[in-house]
Amino acid sequence: MSLHPAGTPVGAPPPRRARTDVARRAAVVALVVLALAAALLLDLRGSARAAEALVPPPPADAGREERLLLVHFVPRDRDPVPAFERRAPVAAAWAADVFRRNLEDQHAAARLGFEMQGGVPRVELVQGRDTADTYRGADPSDETAHYQRVVDEVFAALGPPRGRIYVVFSATHEPEQRCFDAEGSIAMGTILAPDAGAVVIASWVLDEGVCAEDPAGELELFAATDRVRGCLKKDGAWYEAERGRIAGNAIGSLAHELGHALGCFHDFRNPRVDLMGKAGHHFRPDKNSSSDLAALGWIAPENRLVLRWSRFLAADADRGDAREPTFEPEATQPLAAGATSVPLALVIRDDRALGAVVVYAPGSDTLVAGWPAEGTELRLERDVRVAPLAPGVFEIVVLAIDRGGNRAGARLHYHVE
Repeated sequence: MSLHPAGTPVGAPPPRRARTDVARRAAVVALVVLALAAALLLDLRGSARAAEALVPPPPADAGREERLLLVHFVPRDRDPVPAFERRAPVAAAWAADVFRRNLEDQHAAARLGFEMQGGVPRVELVQGRDTADTYRGADPSDETAHYQRVVDEVFAALGPPRGRIYVVFSATHEPEQRCFDAEGSIAMGTILAPDAGAVVIASWVLDEGVCAEDPAGELELFAATDRVRGCLKKDGAWYEAERGRIAGNAIGSLAHELGHALGCFHDFRNPRVDLMGKAGHHFRPDKNSSSDLAALGWIAPENRLVLRWSRFLAADADRGDAREPTFEPEATQPLAAGATSVPLALVIRDDRALGAVVVYAPGSDTLVAGWPAEGTELRLERDVRVAPLAPGVFEIVVLAIDRGGNRAGARLHYHVE
């Protein structure tokens, strides 16, 4: 007679205790499965609620002199994007709300205002004088020249952007391209003055299926998983991606460039999380858990110091202050190769009141430090952590911002031996 390991004859009924143990184990497994399913359901519901909470309020005039003005720039050989006047405010509303969420804890009134007309954001259509390839230029990878050609015509048509950030959706890219890796698919923003800036971004971000006609509809596009064409690669094949990824890249990249127009620097210390690193490429609310959603569009504290005194965000900015801070740097000392810190020694002065000081490393294109400031004079003596230094000359930029949003920088050079 064959026996089970426990000695029970094959075919004989198991002891009552064994049946009880089996039933108990099955019940425990069932309870664990139910608990995991309930937790997953709660997380999904929580994530859905958190994602819905990210839907921005309708664009409005924030009651300040400085506002965003939306522009659709169309070369003479192109047609406007259908429904651009409804989609441009949606894209801009999602991008603009990132800054409110980052500053709401320290400055509740921080909200970007829009230039309004008839109760809706004003969207100007500017017809270009030349063909799209003229604006891209002989070297389509030269984004700065592309940007300058577009903004020159926008400024000629609408006037210089005093009291405005022009957000320009430019139809100068190659048709059917829906990614920023394609040549001519521009995304660039710059601060021009305390009360002026400009963003130029490829108008495919307003295409049907990438941008909705209402803010809540954009959330549905973020969730879309159907695969669509992104851009034509150098080998002649099309890059494809989920529609939601392309929509998220469009809105996140617009927010990133708007950050530059507000004065923010790149920050690659935590690039996949920081909007001013590479996180703009992964701006997709539906793909995050409810805990991750809190960090969507997150901006590091040093760049928040820059934003805190932007005239476009700060109702309490000193708009009567027209003078920049000044610097009195001390001589720098040689540093050893491999060092991971740089000593700062300089005096910063302002005629009214300082607001913040940040430190930027041009060689690695990233912010490395920053502190709030106050009063009319600050003696800055601090060590700043940097990547290990290589022999040669190391440059660092100290930027001071006063409470009127005026900014000035001092370039410090260190000999590394």
